[in-house]
Amino acid sequence: MGEIYIENNQNDLKIDLGRLRSTLAKIRQHIGYETYDVSLFLIGDKEMKEANLESRGINDPTDILSFPTIEAV
Repeated sequence: MGEIYIENNQNDLKIDLGRLRSTLAKIRQHIGYETYDVSLFLIGDKEMKEANLESRGINDPTDILSFPTIEAV
C-alpha cells in the first residue's frame, strides 16, 4: 500500500487532517492507485504565489499546483 503524506504549512483554514487523509485514500482506491504514494502540501497565498511564479512564470497565487514524480516515457 502506498503512503499518504500531508504537510500543513498554512494557518488560514482549520483542516481535519485525519478526514483529509481518509478522503485521499478513498479517492486513490476508487481510481485504482492504492499502491501509489501521495504527498500533499498545504500552503498560504504568499508561498503559493512564489511557487506559481517559480514553476509556471505566473506572479499570482493559484488553487492547485501538481507535479508528477515519474516522468512520462
